[in-house]
Amino acid sequence: MYPAVAARIDDAMTGFGLADDSAALEILSDFIKAWIDPEGQWPVAPPSDATARSAMDEACARLYDHAREARQRC
Repeated sequence: MYPAVAARIDDAMTGFGLADDSAALEILSDFIKAWIDPEGQWPVAPPSDATARSAMDEACARLYDHAREARQRC
């Protein structure tokens, strides 16, 4: 079985060696947010922790939960 989709995305982003404030991470996290929960209440990190990496971590965690719930419905 393939690894979870969120784990695959995280592995790919780590492999690219992107910085914590990478625009690519920010854009991808925004895409995931719009895809799985466009009107959801996403947490706002304190300024000291508000990085693209933390936004991506949150998006991947929610993507994992979303995929798991979708699998259970099938």
